[in-house]
Amino acid sequence: MKLAVWGSSSRILRFLNAKVDEGILSDFSKGIDNAIKKFQLVLNIENAVALDMQGKILNAIKSQLDSIERKVDSHVMDTLLEKLIREDARTAAADYQRKVEYCHDKTCERMLSKIRGWANNVQANEGQVFWLSGLAGTGKSTIAKTIARWADEQGILASTYFFSRDDAKLSESSLLIPKIAFDITEFDPLAKEIVAGVLKKDRRVVYTSETIEKQFQSLLAQPLAELSSRTSASPRKLMLLIVDSLDECSDRLAVKEVVSLLLDFVSGSYPHIRVLFTSRPESYIREAFGSDGKQRFIQHNVEDFADPHDIENYLYDGLSKSYQQVEWRERNDFKSLVEYSGKLFIYASTALRYICTQSRFADPVKRIADLLGRGPVAASGEGRYKRLDKLYLDILDQAIGAETRADSPEMFQLRRILGTIMQLNDPLPISALVELLEVDESVTTLRS
Repeated sequence: MKLAVWGSSSRILRFLNAKVDEGILSDFSKGIDNAIKKFQLVLNIENAVALDMQGKILNAIKSQLDSIERKVDSHVMDTLLEKLIREDARTAAADYQRKVEYCHDKTCERMLSKIRGWANNVQANEGQVFWLSGLAGTGKSTIAKTIARWADEQGILASTYFFSRDDAKLSESSLLIPKIAFDITEFDPLAKEIVAGVLKKDRRVVYTSETIEKQFQSLLAQPLAELSSRTSASPRKLMLLIVDSLDECSDRLAVKEVVSLLLDFVSGSYPHIRVLFTSRPESYIREAFGSDGKQRFIQHNVEDFADPHDIENYLYDGLSKSYQQVEWRERNDFKSLVEYSGKLFIYASTALRYICTQSRFADPVKRIADLLGRGPVAASGEGRYKRLDKLYLDILDQAIGAETRADSPEMFQLRRILGTIMQLNDPLPISALVELLEVDESVTTLRS
């Protein structure tokens, strides 16, 4: 009976406590739900962090791979572009340019100012090609090198090329276009990519039997056209190309072709490109520019801008450096030397080297007297070069010595060398003369 009563009361209590248990269970359920949500939130956060870390790692790896790819591409491009210039030609060009002097301080200012103004003024309605002509020894290469230094300082020097008949490598026409193309890739990084793309397709355009026109179109015309199209939205970068001593190129037909190609290419379509040529006024070069191209180029003769004071200052500074104790400007022999030099810097520079040779027995006053002692010669026309001839004769006299016998080994070698040079239709570089005559290249008299 008691068990029945207790069981009944227990059911009543459970019934009465059910609401309480429901609340507890509900709270418990909510706690579980919150714990699950927190767990999911933490898990999501951890996943997000992990994914972010993975993304960063993947981005870092991709960045490294991109960097490696760029370096590989750059190395490939550099390797391709190196083929544009043979190492021996590069060395020869550097050696030759070191030998060419800059304009002496405060000399040739009128000519230099004229060229600078032309190079900078892209808005002017004038030719984009400047032909600086002049006879031998008037300072064309010196002016070209001085302009190159100025243009480099201004950030507009795209390329320089100095022809020289004294070095077989620098007299070749086939080196000109590849050298200009290489310089332009150094001048504009975007051009590097374009020219390298050309070489990837066909490396034969560099130094094989390709024509000048094929070289020009593949390595210059097409890349420069593409470069201009890619940068058409922004102002084009001013570019100055300098080609010195056209007359010292061994291939006259190639010279005519290069001049014609560059004239046709830059005129009108590429106002930001300027080309400076220097040369003697040889007939085949005049023909290359042509009478119908007058509006497409500017021509000036160096001698038209010559200032007598330039030669005087050059000689005075040169003599004063070697012989400071002499007041040269007051001496009549100095004034005569200035007059003898006329407009020929080559006469003045050769005279200085002769007069200022440092030896125990060198007497500058006597050497000037020796130069002047052969008598006056006309100051114009061929007379200027007759003076230069006499200057070289004086130097030869000093080099050989008045006492040297006609049948001596020294005189035999001199006649052999000079006789060979006189018989040549076209000048040979020293290296070729050395092989032809089988003499030691270190012989200073040959180089002089």
